[in-house]
Amino acid sequence: HADAAVAVAPHALGCVFFGLLLHRLNEKELAWPVVFAPLFAADAITFGRRLLDARQASVTLASSDATGAALAAKTLDKLRPTCAAVDAVGACAAKALIVLLLCEEVDWTVATILIPFWAATVVSALLRGRCFVLRRDVDRAARQAELGRRARRHGHNLHGPVGMPPAADAQAHVPTLDEVLDGP
Repeated sequence: HADAAVAVAPHALGCVFFGLLLHRLNEKELAWPVVFAPLFAADAITFGRRLLDARQASVTLASSDATGAALAAKTLDKLRPTCAAVDAVGACAAKALIVLLLCEEVDWTVATILIPFWAATVVSALLRGRCFVLRRDVDRAARQAELGRRARRHGHNLHGPVGMPPAADAQAHVPTLDEVLDGP
């Protein structure tokens, strides 16, 4: 139940923010930091949750002797929450700068205020790109393992014709599984 509460809390806090914002916009005296406080709390919850997830995945990764696709899958488990944590930090920093602008503490352009958000987006996108590459490698390894199981189940030798040692003919090119899957 604790996980569900942590997952729902940022959404509930978003609703509180909108209530406070409407109250402020109806010309009621309410400080901008108070209006934005629920969003900061939501970001803190999201950041903490994702940081904890990344930490747990890091511990699992460090204690693992996994290699190849298993290592890539464990690394994915670490990178995904790390991306979300980076996003939360960038969004929270941009909101803090928006509050400073609304309180007339700074006289910055919107572009300047959004720099933390954009920086976090770039870092997160680079991490997500790494996730894509790892996911592709994991999927390829799973596909190769499944094709290998199917071939063995049907009596096929992936290294050469059945009953012959692999590459018995030194001149023969024995295609790799990737070459077979990718086609000509």
